[in-house]
Parts: sequence; structure tokens; C-alpha cells
Amino acid sequence: MLDSFILGVVQGLTEFLPVSSSGHLLLAREFLGLTLENTLTFDVLLHLATLLAILICFWGDIKRIFIDLWTEGLSARSSRLVWAIVVGTIPAVLAGFFLGDWLENTFRNPEYVAYALITGSIIMFLADRVSKEKGGISTPKGFLIGIFQALALIPGISRSGSTISGGLIFGLSRTEAIKFAFLLGIPAILGATAKVFFDFGFNISILQFFNFQSLFGFLAAFLSGLWAVKFLVRYLANHSFTIFIIYRVVLAGVILLLL
Repeated sequence: MLDSFILGVVQGLTEFLPVSSSGHLLLAREFLGLTLENTLTFDVLLHLATLLAILICFWGDIKRIFIDLWTEGLSARSSRLVWAIVVGTIPAVLAGFFLGDWLENTFRNPEYVAYALITGSIIMFLADRVSKEKGGISTPKGFLIGIFQALALIPGISRSGSTISGGLIFGLSRTEAIKFAFLLGIPAILGATAKVFFDFGFNISILQFFNFQSLFGFLAAFLSGLWAVKFLVRYLANHSFTIFIIYRVVLAGVILLLL
């Protein structure tokens, strides 16, 4: 139960804070020796918990798109956003399909996570320095930001950090870059969940989900994820990535020292 709680909180916080959830989960299992039965179903539940947190926090934006579509078709603004999300998802899909297994096997060790933490920090540092608002979201910008999201397939980069950085670099305001990064994360998290099912041939019994260990982890990931989303939206709207960059670089140094 304690392992489930720790991993759930790690997932919920680091999926949204720009510090890398995959990297932290790998480190938690590596250095803390956390092990769980039914790891497959547990990972699925963690993804679903973080997806639910995004849907709740951004339900107003999601509902507005569906209302537009139902009443009079997509407005110009909603249309730009939807198409930006669609094309922004393509880079991660292609990278995951063609490079997913190679990335999984090559970069899943603490040393590479440390170097990826530093690399992601450099991306965020540059985004803070070069960002300048130049219009809102568009389909081309969505695709370019999607390339930044695809980089997060490497454990340690951080999907939220890289995607928000891409939005800032390509001229979105801080608020719009944050919002788009989270909305773009919805199909990304759905895809990651679906990949688990496809990889294991859907050999998951629904009964495996209903045990206290898995549901406890789900609740921990969901509640910590809700807090992380709300905190990050408020914080990054008026602050730079500096505090997260410092944390990432210090963590990378600790990892390399402990190897």
C-alpha cells in the first residue's frame, strides 16, 4: 500500500510539473526499490488518474469546443485549437510508433535520465529567455509544439516542460502555452494507455483493477495530479521555469554522484 501511494503521488505530481514523470517513476523504482504486483494494470490506472485530472481542470475549455460543434459548428478560435491539437499529436504518434521500443530500451537507466534532466532544463532555460508573444495558436504552431512533446518520450525530458517551452518559443503567451500543453496531453495520455493494452494483447482482466493497492495508487495520483495542474497553471503564468530548472539540475547531479 505504501509503495502504491508513493508511486501514485510521484506520477500525479511529476506528470504535470516540468520535472518528468517517466524519469521520476524510473528513479523511484530504481533507488527506492519499489515493486508492485500487477504493474501493468497499475500503470494503466496511473495514466487514467492523470487523464481525469486534466479533464476536470480544463473541462470548461473542452466543453466549449463541444458546445461550438453541437450548436453551429466550430468557431474560428475553436477550429484553430482543435486542428492544432490534432496535428500536434502526430509527432509523438510517429516517434512512439517508429522509435518507441528503441527509446524504451536505450534510455531507461538512471544515467540517461540524469542527462535528459539537464537537456530538458536547457530547453526550458532557452524558452524563458527567447519567449515573445507573437499571435495565438495555429495549426503550424501546433505541429511544431508537438515535436517538443515528442521529445518527452525520452525519460527525464518532461512532457509538460518541453511542450510549454515549445509554446513559448513559438510565440504563445504563457497562459496559452500552458493551456495548450495540457490539452495536447489528453490524446498523448490516451495513446500511452492504449499502447499498454496493445503491447500486452488486451490480456488484462477488469477484476485486476479492483484491489486496494491499485485503487489507492489511482486516488493518490488523481488528487496529487489535480493539485499539480492547478499549481502549475497559477505559478507559470507569472513566473519562469527557474525553480524547476534548479531542482532538475540538482537531481541530475545527485543521480550521477550515486551511480
